[in-house]
Amino acid sequence: MAYCTRAQLQGLMDQTFAATSSPTATEVEQMIDDVASEIDGVLRAAGYSTPVTATNALPLLRRMNQFGAAPSAFHGSALTDTEPARVKYWREAYDAFLVRIRKGEQYLPDLDPEEADDEFAFGIAPGIQREEYWLTDQEIS
Repeated sequence: MAYCTRAQLQGLMDQTFAATSSPTATEVEQMIDDVASEIDGVLRAAGYSTPVTATNALPLLRRMNQFGAAPSAFHGSALTDTEPARVKYWREAYDAFLVRIRKGEQYLPDLDPEEADDEFAFGIAPGIQREEYWLTDQEIS
């Protein structure tokens, strides 16, 4: 589930995407979906249930979905690799958001990540006991 629409991205970029534009409207919508999938993946890894539907978290996720998709849309239409300052800002703000979520430095408004079930992960294989027979000061023959 994308957190922003093509119209919202067009508003941010002050650019219109249509069937004959470069990139096309369909390509831009795919870019938006790809970024939303990346956001959901990072959020799932951080313990959030996705897709996020909490009203207070959606404006932040909409903005980050826009910031993540805008550089791809820009490069789909630009004849240069040089990013204008605003495109660079969008890309850096999006990347920084993902890093903060991954590090646990930012939470979504009104949502708490689920606690990881560490007991299950560590309970799969028992710890290996070292027997006295294999002490390091003994020579193996």
